[in-house]
Amino acid sequence: MTKAPPAIKIIVGGAFMQYDIYKQARNAAWEFLIKNNITQLPVSLSTICAQNGIILLRDNLCIYLNDNDRGATYLRNGVYSIVLKSSDPVQVQRYTTAHELGHIYLKHPMKNGRYGRTFGVQRKSV
Repeated sequence: MTKAPPAIKIIVGGAFMQYDIYKQARNAAWEFLIKNNITQLPVSLSTICAQNGIILLRDNLCIYLNDNDRGATYLRNGVYSIVLKSSDPVQVQRYTTAHELGHIYLKHPMKNGRYGRTFGVQRKSV
């Protein structure tokens, strides 16, 4: 029986990353751009959310964030909501929106209807 070769690892920002995981993330990013007809930068994240039926909320309109949270994604009745910390600068809210869209698009596991820390959790294939 032939042994499988070891996974190729690359260094990203001083940390090792498995190449197959990198390829999956890269391909998912391209699929997201194509699916959402993104052809130029910067992109309108609020438009992407609206086109995909995702609700954007600020935490001053609801109380869903913990003190240390910058944002969170919730799934209720088949509808995703991204909640952002309203006191964060606009640039941080934009980053957080993109980060939360990544959770949704990559189908990261949820716990109690909310995305949380998922390190070491088996992810669903994209």
